[in-house]
Amino acid sequence: QSMYFFNFRSPVRYPISYIEKIIPMLLCLFFIFLTLVFHKRICSSKKLDRSLRILMFLLLLTSLITEYSLRYIQVGINRRSLPLHLCTIAAILSLVFIITNSKKLFSFLFSGCIPGAALAIIGPGIGRASNHIQYYTFMMLHILVIVVPIFYYSIYDYRINLKSHLKVMLLLQICALFVGVANDYFGTFYWYITYTRNMFAGTTLAFLGSGPVYFLHFEFLTLLMFTLWFLVYRVFNYLYSKYVK
Repeated sequence: QSMYFFNFRSPVRYPISYIEKIIPMLLCLFFIFLTLVFHKRICSSKKLDRSLRILMFLLLLTSLITEYSLRYIQVGINRRSLPLHLCTIAAILSLVFIITNSKKLFSFLFSGCIPGAALAIIGPGIGRASNHIQYYTFMMLHILVIVVPIFYYSIYDYRINLKSHLKVMLLLQICALFVGVANDYFGTFYWYITYTRNMFAGTTLAFLGSGPVYFLHFEFLTLLMFTLWFLVYRVFNYLYSKYVK
């Protein structure tokens, strides 16, 4: 078991239990709760604010370096193991965002990456349980992809609007078209987009169909998710501004 913990070569997979799903969800909600409730204390202390941003930066960087260094040392670099999944890209951009405080990056992370990261925590598809290090790097990375933009929402008063949200949705849709073509050509599965296969065959999402039907269903669900996310944001922003801020 101790050897398996760091072993990326092993084909053995263990199902993730409900507890292993629930704990990261609760941790994520707890960190969000702390950020929102103690925003005044954090805002009033530049030292605390800086320390928290450094902590998030280091945790993100450690998660990325740990997973990809272990994977590449043991398995090597191949076209299916590049850091090109949307949440991995979001983690890299979050590092840049913490350094630059860019409002454009905030819009992309808040509008385009929080929903996907939340779904990844709720239904992780890594096939590694808590007896493997990938479980911890995966969960830490996705929790921080959510927490970092919410930290800036609470502490720095960064906000999105309908225009910025639609721009992010349009950008992601354009990128998705090219990612789908690349996936079919190279046999990869980045962003879970394809025109010829069902990335979720054998799972509860097998009903999405295959080929172009899968792509259309996937696109519909994605657009629905981003629409609902913006509506949730508007309601939350109203309640937060009125009763908490």
